Amino acid sequence: MGEGAYIRIQNKSQHAVEIKVVEGTKIDGRGIDEIQGVIEAGEQLPAHGGETPFGDSRRYQYIEGDVRFFWQDDGHFHLEAHPTNGAPRSGLKLLVDSDEWWSEDPSPDEDSPVLMVADVDDDSDPRGRTRIEIRVFDNYSGSGWMGQLGDHIGGTPFNRVALPGTHDSGTYAFNDELGAAPDSALTMKIDDIIGRVDALADMVLGQIFKKLCQCQTLSFGKQLEEGIRYFDMRIARHADSNTFHTCHGVFCVELSDILNQFKEFLSSNPKEIVILDFNHLYAMDDHHEDLVDMVLEAFGEKVANIKKVKATSPVKHYWEQG
Repeated sequence: MGEGAYIRIQNKSQHAVEIKVVEGTKIDGRGIDEIQGVIEAGEQLPAHGGETPFGDSRRYQYIEGDVRFFWQDDGHFHLEAHPTNGAPRSGLKLLVDSDEWWSEDPSPDEDSPVLMVADVDDDSDPRGRTRIEIRVFDNYSGSGWMGQLGDHIGGTPFNRVALPGTHDSGTYAFNDELGAAPDSALTMKIDDIIGRVDALADMVLGQIFKKLCQCQTLSFGKQLEEGIRYFDMRIARHADSNTFHTCHGVFCVELSDILNQFKEFLSSNPKEIVILDFNHLYAMDDHHEDLVDMVLEAFGEKVANIKKVKATSPVKHYWEQG
């Protein structure tokens, strides 16, 4: 192999961890000892020495694949981060062949307080040297990360907390019974031309949805469980049924189903705060109050009251208001 790389391991979590190489094959032993040992929070390995190959003060340890196996498909070794308090570990696998390094990040133990991730960069260095950045982070669950970060964000103004979000959040399913939505002149024209043949309209609009309209694959409930807290809500009213749906060229998910997904999640996760951004509304025909009433009825006291909390209010004030 002979392909070398420069590696450093940073502990960005709150926990002291012990880094271990637990398995390896077709990897030269050079530098492996220097990337093992205990790293306190905020520290790194190599702790001392190392090299500064990239023109700054950051220290890296040189490692390489075993030259005796140059023609072998790949070599690899497993890195694990063990919290020194005995909590479950996190780990990953680094691999190398004659040309490049790459990583495989196995799912961490769900009970582990840390998460180990790798960033392998072999493009940015003009001399073609590979840089491997291993970072150990605090491991928070997607469904409860705001509550778990309470000590850090409780006193932070809400508008200073970065919230992960999705675009066209409700476009994970096409409602083929309703067809084209009024937000798109193109799909409405197609529906008008071929709409008299239901099966053909469903097929054509279904293909348009998959290729042009669908922006998400996960339901709102699943997005919430993955940690999403900002939702881009584009709503159209279906005149015949007088129902509200998300839309993007076609009608998607009915609002009543959406609100139930949020209610269920927030009931189980009372410290999670979500933003529903109703930023595009179509074919409402003076039914805006009906939409507002649906949201208020669904969430009740959980809706943020601007008389009690502002965008600049600390997160803990939102929690206190329920």
